[in-house]
Order: sequence, then C-alpha cells, then structure tokens
Amino acid sequence: RQAADNRKIPVAIVPLLKESLKLLRASLPTTIEIVQHINVPEASVLADPVQIRQMIMNLCTNSFQAMREHGGVLTISLDKLPAGQGSGAAVLAGGPGIELKVEDTGPGMSPRIMDRIFEPFFTTKHPGSATGLGLSVVHGIVHDLGGEITAESDEHRTCFTIRLPVIEKPVVVQNLDEDSLPGGSESVLIVDDEQPIRETCRMMLSQLGYSVTTSGDPREALAMIKRQKDRFDLVIADQTMPEMTGLELLHEILRLRPGLPVILCTGFSEQLNEESALREGARQLLLKPVTCMRLAESVRNVLDANPPA
Repeated sequence: RQAADNRKIPVAIVPLLKESLKLLRASLPTTIEIVQHINVPEASVLADPVQIRQMIMNLCTNSFQAMREHGGVLTISLDKLPAGQGSGAAVLAGGPGIELKVEDTGPGMSPRIMDRIFEPFFTTKHPGSATGLGLSVVHGIVHDLGGEITAESDEHRTCFTIRLPVIEKPVVVQNLDEDSLPGGSESVLIVDDEQPIRETCRMMLSQLGYSVTTSGDPREALAMIKRQKDRFDLVIADQTMPEMTGLELLHEILRLRPGLPVILCTGFSEQLNEESALREGARQLLLKPVTCMRLAESVRNVLDANPPA
C-alpha cells in the first residue's frame, strides 16, 4: 500500500478522461454511441494516473459488455460535488469533490446480482466461462482514493456513480502519455474469453505503442500462430478458458513455435503458481487483477529477455 501511495501525484482528471474516451471510441463498435457531459473545466485528484485510467476503462468496458448484442448509448458525466456531499470518508471530511457517472442502456441487473457486483471473481456468466474482476478492481481503486462508488440499475439501464475528493490547489497539467510506463512496438496476441478483460488489456498495450491482436478462442489463436509463425512476438493468455486452458494453449504454442514467449494470467493462484507456470514453459505468471503498471512492466521485461529474431 505504501508503494501505491508513493506513486500518487496531483492528476488533472479532465484531460485523462477525454484521452481515455477517445481511445474507447476507436475500439467500440458504431452500434454504441458515446455521449459526454463534462461539466467541470478542471479538477485534480491525488492518485496514480494509472489508477484513474484503469478505473475509467474497466467501467466503460463493463458497460460495453452489457450493450454488445444490441448496441446502445454510453453516457459519461463529470460534475462538481459541493463540500460535504456523499458518504465517502474523504468527502465527509468536508472538502469538495467530483462526481463521475458512467451509464449504459443495456439490460439491467437484478437486486440479487447488484448485491454482489463488487465481489472479486463474481460474474453473471455461466460457470467456467469467465472470471469477473473489472468492477472489484474499480471498487478497490475508488476506496484507495478515499472515495465511494454506488450503482443503480433497472430493466433498461445501469448507472455507476463515483465520488472522489479533489485537491483545491492548482496543479500543472502534465503530459498524460504513458511516460512513466515502458512501451514498445512489438506484436502482442491476447487470448482471453472474457471480452472486457481482453479489451482493457488491448487498450492499455495499444496506448503504449504495441501492435495488439485479440482472440476469445484459444483454437483461433493457435490457427493465427500456425498461419503466420513470425507474426507475434508475445502471447498473453488467460488460464481459465472453456475448451482449452492457458496451460494447454501454452503447450500447443511451444510445439508450433518453441521460441515464442507466453505470459499466463490467472485469478486462481492456488490452481497455478509461478513455479509451476515457469516449469511448464511460461515466461511469467500474472495474478488478476492486473494493473496497467504490472502489465506494462511484465510485457517489456519478457520481450527484452526474448528479443524478436
């Protein structure tokens, strides 16, 4: 926790929000409309910029998941929160804040599901198909920043509201490119059956300069590697997928292309630990939830240790 606190700096939230939404717009289908109501010209929060970006990305990809079949409208609002409003600890301390709302027009959630959405590993999908982590990560980030998150849902909409304390003193708006994170230009293949996690990783790595391809089907990923053996410099694969586990995929990749480095991701460390993953041929094991910082550093470290031929 102390290390996370050491990375916190005054972050100008409006440019960061606009930058993230621009990245999202490029990745979402045209069936989803993005509406912005940014009513705060400038506001700063004490945070790690990576946390803010991941919070926005995870919430928006969750909304995208709800609207992927039939499309809809994703509405992002940012407003001032007068001093004393909200129930978050820092807001209660009497200072002003900001209120970020992310609303989608996808099918809503039942009260039973709403009670559990911030739990790690809770998912509305059928057992074995995916590991829900996006909202629990958002909840953890908001709590770490001294704020609060609430959700409301009915049959035709879901809205998440985040309230964060702001810093009153003016700050210099920094260049919000990922200067502090290592990037590159290599080609990365992400294999994960859960769309929000796949998209979030793709957006993170694309912003760092990598050429990113994604697949929700391990067999499709193998077919791509088989067709063009020199196309990818790194594969990032989820361990828990239907039909084929990450380890099984790893073995097939190493059979097709022995020198291709693979990073495995898992939310269940008791099933797969780093020692066993490395013994099986993986270059690294990442435990979900994976932060932007951890992902960027792991990708760069593995690629540097295994430079493309």
